[in-house]
Amino acid sequence: MSQYGRALFATRRVPAGSRFLEIPRIAIITPENVPSQVSHLLSTSNPKTRLSLFLLSEKHKAQESQWAPYLRCLPQLGDIESTMFWKDEELAWLKHSPTYRETMECLKIIKSEFHVLEANVFPWCRDVLGEVSLTDFMHAYSTDQIPFADFFNHDHNCQTRLSYDKEKDCAVAVADQDYKAGDEIFLSYGSTPNSILAVDYGFAVASNPHEQVEVPMGVSLTDPLRDLKLQTLSRHNMSTDLNDDGSPSGRKRFTFRDSDLAERGSMAVAPLRAFARLICAESYEDLEEMAEESITHDVFYALSPRRDERKESEAVSFVCTQIKQQVDQHSKALKDLDDDREIPLSRKSILRNILTGELRVLRNLSCITCL
Repeated sequence: MSQYGRALFATRRVPAGSRFLEIPRIAIITPENVPSQVSHLLSTSNPKTRLSLFLLSEKHKAQESQWAPYLRCLPQLGDIESTMFWKDEELAWLKHSPTYRETMECLKIIKSEFHVLEANVFPWCRDVLGEVSLTDFMHAYSTDQIPFADFFNHDHNCQTRLSYDKEKDCAVAVADQDYKAGDEIFLSYGSTPNSILAVDYGFAVASNPHEQVEVPMGVSLTDPLRDLKLQTLSRHNMSTDLNDDGSPSGRKRFTFRDSDLAERGSMAVAPLRAFARLICAESYEDLEEMAEESITHDVFYALSPRRDERKESEAVSFVCTQIKQQVDQHSKALKDLDDDREIPLSRKSILRNILTGELRVLRNLSCITCL
């Protein structure tokens, strides 16, 4: 066992540059593997749903399934740490993290897909799928389905990724370093922030260089210039999130990655400042003045600092207040987390890695934005 739980280890020396993994196409589960009895009833094109239905059909076959040895190696429901399976009080620790939104959006998709299947597929496919509960479907939905490859643990320092050899028609992996017998071999799951790792795989990495945060901003519903500001946003292609009815909400989430802040500095936060300038505009003349400034400087709307130092200071102060609020929220959550004795240690570790990483990015963001 590795410190990460189950893992794959080298049984002999694996030189850097050597191909240590080949998985033939026939051993890769794809959306096309869905049984024909199920496939013709499907209206969804969601590949994860199709993969989940295949997995459920094979589980229903039990020992008669040719995939039984692989299925026996998959984590049981109680062993899955994905935030999709966390209790509400556990998820509440992440309410100011992108992880919370990612989790809620994933659950919304799963429940929506399940309800469609419950009405249009499950009643006619019990002989193929058995009785399927929402929990069963969530379990299948959360399972990776590239046999053997999904047993490798992730290392963000690893350069090895799964690729496809078209000539040999197989998935392959090439070692990025020398491994000696007994060493754990890793794969990279990509430049993935903890918010995605926690939802999709049930873990979070300490000091994740790909960590990211979201800073939400929006035009207030009580702003007397709200309609005019929404029109300005639309006119200058500054899109915002949509309401359920498809109308613009005036809200927008700005995402910042640690690596991007390090590489681009103040350029990375320019769109955030531009949005704040619009939010802080006090009159129609303010909005028009920023339009004129963007033409003069040949930049996108509100991207240039305001000529009026007071107005520019108000916009910067508005941004800094939003960031400081998140810094304080994350700091408090980490302090309170240390005192909590109810959360399982495995989930407390995930929480700590997420909150600590995001706090680091928020502080870096504050240093760049609030100078």
